[in-house]
Amino acid sequence: MLTGEEEAERLDLLYTGAMNSALCSLKLEDYYSVVRSAQRALQLRPSSVKALYRKGVAHIRLKEYSQGAQCLQKVLQLDPQNKAAAKELQTARMASKKSKLSEVLMCQRMFSSSTTTN
Repeated sequence: MLTGEEEAERLDLLYTGAMNSALCSLKLEDYYSVVRSAQRALQLRPSSVKALYRKGVAHIRLKEYSQGAQCLQKVLQLDPQNKAAAKELQTARMASKKSKLSEVLMCQRMFSSSTTTN
């Protein structure tokens, strides 16, 4: 059985390990692993700005823009001066708009070409 101090140290080590794993995965561009590791860190420290940021960036790189934006908005709630999070959030919003526009244009082309062939 662990003492209170030992348990706190154990949880700190688990958090640090999860954060290090998220950072390494981010550098390796293994974004699914970043999300998993950051989520483990957030289970231990729900308001970890670094974990939320890394998770948000990973979601954006995976083109999961709304999930990434949610994480980054939480970062900015906790740390309104976080310039990196603000920049990534802006990137996510622009990429999301571009992606939606591409989908609309693709659908328009599909429907216009199907009506001309009939």
